[in-house]
Amino acid sequence: MCVPGPGGPAVFRRLGALHVHDLIRIQRADGAIVVYAVDLIRAYPKGRLPAMRLYAATPYPSLQLITCGGILPGQRPGNVVVSAHETAVVAG
Repeated sequence: MCVPGPGGPAVFRRLGALHVHDLIRIQRADGAIVVYAVDLIRAYPKGRLPAMRLYAATPYPSLQLITCGGILPGQRPGNVVVSAHETAVVAG
């Protein structure tokens, strides 16, 4: 489920279209582009998000995209999590 905000579609509106090994590009304030490769996509039922594992330090730069509103068949809304690792930084 994707609920639009006052400025238009929600920021994670295409999260469900990602696949393992897809690339995510994020532009930093300094103009550099950080590239991440998707490692895992998982949905968790409401109240079952493994926060300690998701927020734990990693030995490499990583990204956790966590959104509420993921719908699991026959269950209440939960969370969709996309985990990724940094593959490159391109100067801006």
